[in-house]
Amino acid sequence: MTQVSDKLVEACSTRVKRRSFLGARAFARTLNFKNSTGWVEFAKSEKRPRDIPSSPQIFYKDEWVSWDDWLGRKDRQRLDSYAAMLKSSDWLKNAAEGTEDFEDLCFIRDEVDRLSKELGMASPQIEEKPNDTSN
Repeated sequence: MTQVSDKLVEACSTRVKRRSFLGARAFARTLNFKNSTGWVEFAKSEKRPRDIPSSPQIFYKDEWVSWDDWLGRKDRQRLDSYAAMLKSSDWLKNAAEGTEDFEDLCFIRDEVDRLSKELGMASPQIEEKPNDTSN
């Protein structure tokens, strides 16, 4: 980055109190953009809150990881994958029958809850089947 753009970022940051990196990233993740193009278009619009920079990769350069991290794409993909596993009746049946799978089930359920909260999304509901007592 050039000296001029460093000074510009610094000057702009003193005029508007910016949200913390974690707060801004949490907000960005609620928008559910699939890629950085969505963010760039949003950042140009009047919808972007003034306390969130349009170029987070520059403003938050010390905390910045990647666009996937900023937009929460990897977490959403992992959440979708875990939710699909939890909704699979075969997987649930097998997990209930084996200790190792049951431990996996507990881990995945906790991970789905954590990711859902982090992404500001409702945790997927899992249909529970009643136990068969006809034996």
